[in-house]
Amino acid sequence: CTLALLPTTRLITATHYGGNTSSTSSAQAHMSAFIANQREEGERSPWAAYIALLPEAHDHLPKYWPSSIVEAHLKGSLFSQYVEAQREKAKDAFQALPDRLAALSWADFEWGWDATATRSMDLGRRSGLNESLAFFPLLDLALHGDPPNVQCLFDQDLRALRVIATRRIDAGEEIFNGYIRDGSHSSWEVLQNWGFLLERKGSTRPVTWISVPPPTSSAKREELSGLLGLPLNAELPEQRFELEQSATTEGARALVGYLRLLASSGVGTGFDDFDDVVGGTPARPASTWRIEKAMLEELRRLVSEALRRFPDRWQRDELLLAAGLHKMPEKFVVLARRDEKLVLSWWRQFAAQALRSAPPSARAAVDEAYLSTMLPAVIYGRGVRKMVADAWAVAVGHPIEFACAVGLLLWVLDVLASVLLSIFSRRPVSSAFEGFRLLALADVVALGAA
Repeated sequence: CTLALLPTTRLITATHYGGNTSSTSSAQAHMSAFIANQREEGERSPWAAYIALLPEAHDHLPKYWPSSIVEAHLKGSLFSQYVEAQREKAKDAFQALPDRLAALSWADFEWGWDATATRSMDLGRRSGLNESLAFFPLLDLALHGDPPNVQCLFDQDLRALRVIATRRIDAGEEIFNGYIRDGSHSSWEVLQNWGFLLERKGSTRPVTWISVPPPTSSAKREELSGLLGLPLNAELPEQRFELEQSATTEGARALVGYLRLLASSGVGTGFDDFDDVVGGTPARPASTWRIEKAMLEELRRLVSEALRRFPDRWQRDELLLAAGLHKMPEKFVVLARRDEKLVLSWWRQFAAQALRSAPPSARAAVDEAYLSTMLPAVIYGRGVRKMVADAWAVAVGHPIEFACAVGLLLWVLDVLASVLLSIFSRRPVSSAFEGFRLLALADVVALGAA
């Protein structure tokens, strides 16, 4: 049933914050400036009652986390660099604001930017508004639910946002909206924008960055400088690519094409015949397996090196989560770094699998279809000793939960073994239990050790 109708006249839309935004000044920048100015207006603002509901600070967002969290939990991760890059984009948007908003301070604008990022929603093209980005007073108080108990749809006939209950909601029960559709956002996006992550797999897309340093050869550096339109003696930038568990995304295509470009110099062909640009980065299409193998070897080296920068493997993160890690934001950090490791592990297996499947002839032509057809299976941990070490680390950190889990597992094994013995020996189950006193003693020893 319909719980509420919010007409567009009760929303903060482009009609309030300016509309007709230019390419150098985004809708989010204009809305951020508007909401910040309304806060400065105080009681004089027609939106004063709504502004009073907004938080004074957004300390839950990653860019405001204390450095101790980054140092303790994000070793090897590039997430903090991603957060800083997003903050730089906000600063660029602030600098691009028109002169009439020049009096706004960066601190006030950033508060408006955070409020817009965490609370505004996109009405979609069907709204017919000049800009579909809008604030939803009162509705934006509803937290994200997994699953939600309401759904929001824009009613074009009524020119209103319709809030519909998706199930029975009892009196006093909290309203949960759903603004993160499965797979619609990357894990970094959600954590950066809203300050939380969902533990359920599939709710967000695992993501990471991979950095490619400039070539060390002076000849390669000169050639690459020319392609990038830089002076020959200019310092070449480190190229950075966003990767998911897919070799067909724009970031993946850009990385593969760029590595082909680097691999093509010195193996019988130069940079001068490249004919593609992906995501603003010069790239080279597939040609022969000689270049493709060189590219895949470098790709495997880069992702392996990135994985080694983490102090632990992703299996330890899974164990920490399974042991009941509830402290915030540490839980979200563990989820984010686990996703990074999963993506890197996927790419390492992808490169290894592609190299094993490569034809013996170096001159054979490459069919780029393999990028979409060669899909590594889910990466499961290898190395029993490493898994035991990780399990012991969890036992030390969470002894009570670990002891309960071990005890329950051994008790289940006791029961199963006793039942099987009673069947094959034709002894009663109660008698069979007597034969497992040693195993029960092992339970006690295991619990005590944990």
